[in-house]
Amino acid sequence: MAFATPSPRIVCTSLCSGRYALDMHAPVLGKGAHGRVWPGLDRVTGERVAVKVVDLRLHYAAFMHERDALERLARCKDMPVAAMRAHMVDAEHELGYLVLDRIDAPSLATYIKTQDGTLRNEDEALAIFERILLAVAQVLACGVAHHDLKPDNILYDPSDGRVTLIDWGLSHLLDMHGRCVCGTGPGTPVYMAPEILHATSPHDATRSETWSLAIVLYELLVGEAPYRTVRSLSTLKKTLASGGPWLPRSISPALRHVMRQMLGYAPANRPSLESVAEQVSLLRMTTMGTCES
Repeated sequence: MAFATPSPRIVCTSLCSGRYALDMHAPVLGKGAHGRVWPGLDRVTGERVAVKVVDLRLHYAAFMHERDALERLARCKDMPVAAMRAHMVDAEHELGYLVLDRIDAPSLATYIKTQDGTLRNEDEALAIFERILLAVAQVLACGVAHHDLKPDNILYDPSDGRVTLIDWGLSHLLDMHGRCVCGTGPGTPVYMAPEILHATSPHDATRSETWSLAIVLYELLVGEAPYRTVRSLSTLKKTLASGGPWLPRSISPALRHVMRQMLGYAPANRPSLESVAEQVSLLRMTTMGTCES
C-alpha cells in the first residue's frame, strides 16, 4: 500500500515513531467541523485505523478538547465511541493527529436517506433510538457531553444495530453535578437546546442532550430535522420561545407526548434520560403487544 501526503504542508505521514501511516490515495472517510478523517494503517498490527487531521492554527482548542474527551472516555469500559489509540502534534506544520479505531458503518443520516427519508415504521425508529439513548447515557455517566448530537455524528450498523458516537470536537467535560465546565462551541443550531442558543453557562448537560435527542428522534421519524428553512439564529431563538417543533400526526399520540416532554423550553421541565428510556421501552412493548394480538 502506498502512502502520500495529505497536503503540501505535511512532510511526513508516518505518525508516532512510524507506527501509523495515512493512506492518502483512498477517499476521505469523513469531514467534521474541525478536520478531516483519513484512512490509515497500524504498521505493527496490520489493522486499519482512522486518522483525524486538524489544522491547529484554526482549531487548536477543539483538538485539545476532543483529545481530552476521548482520554476521559478511555477510562470507562465499553464506551460507544471510536476509541483513541494515539495522538500527536506536528508543531512545525501546526497539525494535530488523532488515531482512532476505524468503524466501518454508515452515519445515521446516510442510513435514513437509504430508507427513502423515513424508516419503515415507528417501532424500527424507536429500536434505533433506544440504542442511541443508551450510548448518550453511557458517555454522560463517564463525565462527557457530546454537545453536537445529530445523525451525521452517529454511526449506525444495520447488520447488528451497533451505535457509535463520533466527532468530539465540540464536546464538553462535566463537573460532578453534570454541568458543562468547558468546551469549544455550541454545536449545530437546529439540534441545539434553547439554553445553548442563549449561551447559558453553566447548564445541565443531561437536559440539553435530551433536547438534541428529541430532534434526532424527529429526524428518524420524519426524514429531516425541523427548522431547516430558518435562516438566522435570532429567528430560531424566537421560534423556539414560541413553542417546540410541530409534530406530525403520523407520529403516534403517545410518542408525541414523550417528545413534547423532551422538548420542554425550560431544561428543568424535561425528563431525565432514564425516564425517556422507560417511556420508550413501554411504548415498544405496547406496540409489539398490539402487533401480536
